[in-house]
Amino acid sequence: LMAETMLLVTHLLWDSNWAEQVLNLQDTPLEMVAVRWATYCMKSIREKAYQLRKEGDEEQTKSMKRLRQTYTLKEGTIEREQLDLQIEEDKKKQENMDHWLDLETDRFRSTTLSSALCRSILVLSTMQQRDPERLLKVNVLHLVACCIDIPTEDHHGGSASLLTNILAWRGASITPDRFPDPEHLVHSLLDRLELQAQKNKMDRTTNLFMQLTVRLANAPKWKPYFHLVSKNDDVCKFWINELLPKFCDAFPEDKEKDLQVGVMDRKTRRAMVHKSCNSLTGKLKQCVKCKKLESKAKDFQSCSRCHIAVYCGRECQKKHWKTHKKECSAR
Repeated sequence: LMAETMLLVTHLLWDSNWAEQVLNLQDTPLEMVAVRWATYCMKSIREKAYQLRKEGDEEQTKSMKRLRQTYTLKEGTIEREQLDLQIEEDKKKQENMDHWLDLETDRFRSTTLSSALCRSILVLSTMQQRDPERLLKVNVLHLVACCIDIPTEDHHGGSASLLTNILAWRGASITPDRFPDPEHLVHSLLDRLELQAQKNKMDRTTNLFMQLTVRLANAPKWKPYFHLVSKNDDVCKFWINELLPKFCDAFPEDKEKDLQVGVMDRKTRRAMVHKSCNSLTGKLKQCVKCKKLESKAKDFQSCSRCHIAVYCGRECQKKHWKTHKKECSAR
């Protein structure tokens, strides 16, 4: 109901006759209502994620306990067969459980909490006629900082639109001290541009992020944070030193190709993992020796004795055996 109401309010704000009446209501100001609902949605999502993670950890602990019991029972006995059957059921149950990281995937887009959060941001970004100082008083910039790196486009795109509108109203007066973590905001903007460029996706959202990033990068008070980010991340450094200087506040179409070529031809690369991590984050396993991440689910083999330690191959398992031997025996 709240999500649908916020959508209706957005449509009313687009009409100049209705907008004046909606914005001048005598009750709680609209910007306060939108921020409160957005905060409630984010808090609920965080609590749900915590609960899912807790349930997943508890289920994994139970499964490992049953797995260790198999070494105390002889094969072929009824007890061992029942335990093996229970272990298989545990595996199926874990595969079908909702993962806490799924709250930030495409599945998250369709939930009511997601819709309510997105439409609250939309209402705030549509309030063109409102005095920006009133928006800043209800901590709208803190909301932007929380939502601008959510992977779903409705959320990070809406947050970028909101910040762009505030910048248009106030100009260079949006200083870093108004954000809880300015470095995080800069990193989120550059990260989004990098992801879009890797996909060769130069759409309206990319255009918006480019304009916003260039504008902040040219502001004197923001430059120290761009410098700090460039020191800690080579890909961000490439964007700041090589690509952003080529663009002004606008993002002309004739420069899209130059941007794509620049990203694809550069020598600087992040330590990337397989693309399946976009949908399997938190589910892929890591080799305990070399720390390599498997490219697809169940690609690596676990230790045949404890079934806990995971290795990318025989060589890593041999090298790690001296360290793992005591742990394996204890388990």
